[in-house]
Amino acid sequence: MSSSIPDVLQDALALYEPTVSPKAFAKLQSTLRLYVLKGFTFRGSAKTKLEDYPRHILLKDFVTEAPNYLSASLEQADQEGKNPKTLANDRSNLKQFMNFLLSQSWYSKVAVLQPIPKRAPKLRAKVSLKTSRKGKRSYHANPYALKESELTAHLQEQLSQLHHYATDEHVSGRQGKKVRETTWKTYRVEILRFLGWLKNEQECSLDLLDISWMADPDEVRKYVTNWHFKVRGNGYRQAISICDAGLFVAKYFDGPQSQLPYFADCPSIIGIRKLKAELAPHVKDDRRTTSPEAFDEKLLEMEECWKCVEYLRQCCAERDYYGAKRAQSAVIDSWQDYLIIAILTYTPVRQLEIRNFKLGGNLKRRSNEWWVSLKLEEHKNGSKTRKAREYPLFSGSMKEQLTQDLDYYVEHIRSREGVKHQYLFFTRGGNCFPEKRGEPILNECVLSIAIPVLMYRVTALIFENKEPKRPSPHDFRRIFCTWLYTYGTPDAQKIYAELMGHSVEEARRTYALVQSSHITMQADEAFDAVLARQERVKAKFG
Repeated sequence: MSSSIPDVLQDALALYEPTVSPKAFAKLQSTLRLYVLKGFTFRGSAKTKLEDYPRHILLKDFVTEAPNYLSASLEQADQEGKNPKTLANDRSNLKQFMNFLLSQSWYSKVAVLQPIPKRAPKLRAKVSLKTSRKGKRSYHANPYALKESELTAHLQEQLSQLHHYATDEHVSGRQGKKVRETTWKTYRVEILRFLGWLKNEQECSLDLLDISWMADPDEVRKYVTNWHFKVRGNGYRQAISICDAGLFVAKYFDGPQSQLPYFADCPSIIGIRKLKAELAPHVKDDRRTTSPEAFDEKLLEMEECWKCVEYLRQCCAERDYYGAKRAQSAVIDSWQDYLIIAILTYTPVRQLEIRNFKLGGNLKRRSNEWWVSLKLEEHKNGSKTRKAREYPLFSGSMKEQLTQDLDYYVEHIRSREGVKHQYLFFTRGGNCFPEKRGEPILNECVLSIAIPVLMYRVTALIFENKEPKRPSPHDFRRIFCTWLYTYGTPDAQKIYAELMGHSVEEARRTYALVQSSHITMQADEAFDAVLARQERVKAKFG
């Protein structure tokens, strides 16, 4: 093994020591002596002093066995009446060291690829996101929108015509390019909400409803100001989305009469544009879902995400905590949960891309890894950048383990469902819609709702002494970027910005929540770097 990769525990401890305070390192050494090192045996161990054990314990053996030895020792110590808080601190000491090892680029070269355990850990938490949110606002709830079953033949025909107008390649009088299918779906949602408001709140007859009413600037203004803001308590971001849908409808119904570029002679379009311009300056101050308090309910540390991935991997076991065989559907769902969270954690791409991964299509196996190849129409910014994107599905210290696990899922788990399509992931159906099980995940709300629920349960089980977290798929991008822009080099930031489909500055501005202290704590390192450069410059130029 090369000199840059530690071979024994002592080498790894030497790398870890400079990264923590002397007090923290001393605590780790105490934990190892009391609860971990005694579990290891090697040639001559009986005659070796305990403090010399790290020189003889292979790091690959330590990574595999240390957590098990600690758990067994702490359980015995707890039965003997040791202070629970002290034992929790010991668990934390080893956890921090294991997270350090996990974050190293050489980790996969010393860690033995682990098989899925035979039994799953405890899967049920004492709390649930549904219970904790009881009585609070659900931003996914949409009780007033017009239901699909309420659409008249006239409205269905209008929606069909609008769909073609939005997404067909060539449309007379459109004055612009076609929009993505996801953009059309957003317009459609806002149109149904507007129609639902007219029917349920304005008491308009269902038979008289017409989508062209959304092209009226006065109606849109009344809908936004009187209902959207005052009654529903919604924010400016969604108000902008309403205006965008209103502009689209106005361009369809009134645009064909326009004689000037950009519909500059169309009163309805001018009116809605004016409303949007009034609302736009307030968007940056709309902090309902992006305030520090809101993020505190959702965001985890990067190291905590790694721990969640490891827990979800254990949940893929064929038998439950008590040894009973689990239902086939439960095992398949656990595998999907594990791999989706692993991708969100290690490769922070948009959930749209994850939902659209197709085996043999945009997702292919190359030699010893999986690669994603997206055409410009397959990713969000393709229409802006006019560039395709290509990236490895996994990278970093867990690449080999995750690659092996995805191989197993594709070859042995996914095939159990008998799906007829090539999408990597699929819906689980559930008790309400069992007939939908196995279908592609086409609706973004599926993961937007499921991921926070899953993560709330997982964090409640893993981090018992902390408030559970409920990150959305998009929040994983914030978590990764905060970690990346706190500790990453400019080169690393550039690489991952490209992987995420952004420029470096756009990724920083949009996602990174770097605290001032996390930047300034690196002042010593920065000072030394400047001093070293000064010496090089003086030596070269005098």
